[in-house]
Amino acid sequence: MDKAGAFDERGLWVLRRVSTIFAVRREKLDKFLQLLGEDANSSRVLNHFLNEVEVPAVFFHSSGNGDSCTVSTDLPTAAQLKKKVLALVRSKHEVEIDLGPGRRPSVVFVELAKGIMDLINSYCHSVYLSVLMNPANQRGWSDLITRDLLDKFHSFLASLHVTVGLRQGQTLLPLPPREAVQEGAGGPGKTSSAASTSKDRVHVLEGAVITWTKQVRYVLKQEPEHVFRDGSPQPDAELQFWRSRANNLNSIHMQLQMEGVKRVLRFLEANKSTYVAPFARLQKEVEVAPPI
Repeated sequence: MDKAGAFDERGLWVLRRVSTIFAVRREKLDKFLQLLGEDANSSRVLNHFLNEVEVPAVFFHSSGNGDSCTVSTDLPTAAQLKKKVLALVRSKHEVEIDLGPGRRPSVVFVELAKGIMDLINSYCHSVYLSVLMNPANQRGWSDLITRDLLDKFHSFLASLHVTVGLRQGQTLLPLPPREAVQEGAGGPGKTSSAASTSKDRVHVLEGAVITWTKQVRYVLKQEPEHVFRDGSPQPDAELQFWRSRANNLNSIHMQLQMEGVKRVLRFLEANKSTYVAPFARLQKEVEVAPPI
């Protein structure tokens, strides 16, 4: 099959960039395109993505010898992510891909790796949060819209941070927004506006303490029985469980000593929050948890 017959100009443009990212040598490019063109399923998936705006992304999986690749709309599995995977994503919702004069294709190439969650976590906390917090990017937004958007994004960041920890077998305690943790507000003699702001901070920080409480209690309540529910565990399965639990509790203990956590608790204690005392007792449980 002629490689040009399987794909239009857009398809060939995409595949040339895919071949570059997959480090296909120039003398093997024609074979790369030919093999992909002969793969009826991959050709159909790529052309469907190019022609149907409701398809948001496709994924390219390099073959074992690197001579070709396969295309799929299914999210990569953990096993597939052990090798290089490339995502082709529309840069805007349902945008058409056009290579006309003076137009740039509205797609983004994203290389997925084993540590993709760590990469996403880093980008979201450093890049996207900075963009959203920039006042220049908030022009035209009402205070209500700005606050609602930032609250939801911070909630997403907290969930993302927890997910990264779970993938590593750890319990990571998400810190609340930086501006809510900063000290120096909410002291004596505050105005009604400052009092309202202080009340909002208390609400945000108490939410963080509630999340931490659930996370820590879950670890403290873990028992080795769940190891034996999964078929026939190895003889050292229980020992591995206790070792993992001890490491997790040590990690939690270290996080509880972080200055950010201490600031949260100091502020809540100064504002007479009812969540401080129960959480202090929980901290004691972590400290006295028996080692393996």
